[in-house]
Amino acid sequence: MSLLADALREASTTSGTTGRTTATDGADPGRGDDNAPGLLDLVAEAEVQMEGITKDMADVDAAVADLAAMMELVAEDMARVTHPGARMSAKLTVMHQLAKALDGPAGELESATERLAERMNVAASALNAFMEWAEATPRGQWPDGLTDVLRQLVEAPSETGPVDFQEAMSLMHTFGASSRLLRAPARRIGASFQTLFGYLAVMEEWRTTAVRLRQG
Repeated sequence: MSLLADALREASTTSGTTGRTTATDGADPGRGDDNAPGLLDLVAEAEVQMEGITKDMADVDAAVADLAAMMELVAEDMARVTHPGARMSAKLTVMHQLAKALDGPAGELESATERLAERMNVAASALNAFMEWAEATPRGQWPDGLTDVLRQLVEAPSETGPVDFQEAMSLMHTFGASSRLLRAPARRIGASFQTLFGYLAVMEEWRTTAVRLRQG
């Protein structure tokens, strides 16, 4: 995202040297408050946070992959005790094993999601300010490199892995209802998925806006 800072820095310099008031003035997030961060301050912080977001998304992918692999193994165990005449105690034993096995991936997913949420909250201010600036500024006044920034936003991932989250949420609900042993880990995983839904929607909104601005 270094191109983002370069583009905005060039725009700021151009505005100052020509004496022309541009749309950048109206998009200044620190206007009226000397202590509030300026646009470039937010962008610089967003660059750091975007690097973290990429790492946290990779951590989420890894946690989900571990969860899926573990679920496949447990499904095989469950298949062995799901037959006519099978005792419910055998199924509960598998559920107990599943609850223990879920604890690790649930904690990893929870931690990665919390880090992602913290970073997104910071990055959103800078990136939203940049989008507003680009929309309010005539295309002819865009500095060199701004279109490259938009391209990066278009190509940024807005999903995590080959995961059907709705199906995963339904599965967690089923687990929680099937045994009290699974209720706590299923609730933790479900909460993490719900948080991811919200932030992935924000990233998709950024991508959609960037696509529109590039085509504009």
